[in-house]
Amino acid sequence: RARDPRLVGKPCAVVQYNTSDRNSPDLPAEANRWRTSGQMGGIIAVSYEARARGVTRQMMGPEAR
Repeated sequence: RARDPRLVGKPCAVVQYNTSDRNSPDLPAEANRWRTSGQMGGIIAVSYEARARGVTRQMMGPEAR
């Protein structure tokens, strides 16, 4: 949210995806990050707005969505 003021006041979370192949490139900005070939990412940070909607750090990305 510090980089994009349009996100202030909106529920946000940061999801970490671990890749098994260290040589694989990162996803491009336009990639659909909810479809990552079956990988599940864990939430590592949650905004207060997202917490108010029930999102917690113990959730996986698709579960919080």
